[in-house]
Amino acid sequence: MKLKHYIPLIVFLLLAGAAVVQGLRRDVTPQQLQSQVAAPENSLDQIASLELEIELVEGKEVQMRYSRQAGDDDSAERVRMLIEALPPLGERRPLAIIQAALDHLEIDETNVQEFELEYELGDNFERKIELDVDRYDDD
Repeated sequence: MKLKHYIPLIVFLLLAGAAVVQGLRRDVTPQQLQSQVAAPENSLDQIASLELEIELVEGKEVQMRYSRQAGDDDSAERVRMLIEALPPLGERRPLAIIQAALDHLEIDETNVQEFELEYELGDNFERKIELDVDRYDDD
């Protein structure tokens, strides 16, 4: 028996088998993939007012204010981008909100002396989140 005559047949059978397996894989309904990018939980429409003040160690200060009644387009856009980066504002997650705000504003947490965020949602839900960092000098 000459093996050389059967090599094309063996290769053909292997390729046909691979094609069948690939076809069976495609017939299986894939599970829905959950996106890693979350849709924003918060929207500007929810916010009646917002005031953010962050005091940094070197004496600088970051401030952001917004009121639905007196908001200009520039402040509204900055606030919209900030609140969309935050966890849901109606939940009790103050540390997550602080960290997300610092991350969004690209502020290193070691530079924060004081953090204060006060906001009111459209349904009269109000919250104030404050963080004071005590730093002791070794001098």
